[in-house]
Amino acid sequence: MESGTEISSPNKGEPTLHHVHCDPNVDVTIISNDNVELRASSFQLSKFSGFFADTFSLPPPNNHRREPIHLDFKSETIANFLDLMLLPQLYQEHAISALRLPSIIGPLIVLSQFAMCKDDLIDKLRDALRDRCYLAPFQVLKFASDHEENDLAATAIKNFHRALGPIKLMGPSYSCEGERQQNAPRWEMICFDFAQLSSQCQMGLFTLLLLATYTNPQSEKSMEVMWNKIGEAFDPSSSMYDKIAKLQGWNGWNSPNYEDE
Repeated sequence: MESGTEISSPNKGEPTLHHVHCDPNVDVTIISNDNVELRASSFQLSKFSGFFADTFSLPPPNNHRREPIHLDFKSETIANFLDLMLLPQLYQEHAISALRLPSIIGPLIVLSQFAMCKDDLIDKLRDALRDRCYLAPFQVLKFASDHEENDLAATAIKNFHRALGPIKLMGPSYSCEGERQQNAPRWEMICFDFAQLSSQCQMGLFTLLLLATYTNPQSEKSMEVMWNKIGEAFDPSSSMYDKIAKLQGWNGWNSPNYEDE
C-alpha cells in the first residue's frame, strides 16, 4: 500500500528506466516501489514541492551526484506527479480531468500531500476524485475509508444507487430462487468491494443499513433517496440516536424528546 513515506533502497536489482521521465541531463533520480527509475530536475521539483525544496536546500556533493530517492509509490503515480510538475498551472486542471480512475487520482493525492505541494493542486485533485463518485463510488469510498475522510465517504455512498442499480439490499427476501441466482454475481462483487473497506467504515455502513431496514421496513422510497439518506447519516463516530435522527429526517421541532421517554 502506498504510504507516502520514504523507504530505504530495496534489493531488487537494477531498476528499469522509465520510458518518458528518463532525461540523462537532469540531476535527480527517483526510484519507485515497483523498481522503476524516474529522472527529474531538482530546480523544478523544488518549485513544485515543499518536501523537495527542503531536500535540495543543501548543495549537492562535490561530484554533483545526488543519491537516488526511494519513494513508496508506484511508478505510475510518480510519473503522473512529474507530468503535473512540468505543466503550466493553467493546464493542470485539464490534465487532472484526464485521469479518470479513482485508483489513479487517490495515490496522486497522497503523494502530493506527502510532497507538500500547494493547496490549490491538492484541491483540484480532490475535486476530481469527488467527481468520480458519479461513476465509481465504491473506488472512491475505498480511498475515503483508508484515509478516514467521512465527507468524501458520504458523497460516495450517496451515489451507490448508480453502481448497484435496482438490486435489493433490504426489505423482504427474493420472491423466487431464480431472482436470487440472477443477482448472485452482483452480490459477490458487492461483498468483495465491502470487504476492502476499513473495519470502522464497514461497521458504520452496515449499522446504517440495519437501521434503515428497522426504521422503514416497508419503505417504498427509491434507491437514490435511500442511499442519499444513508450518505447524509454516515459518520462512524456519531451516536446511535444521531444516526436514527438523520435517517428519519428529525430536526429540532419534530424529534422525540429524551425527557419524555
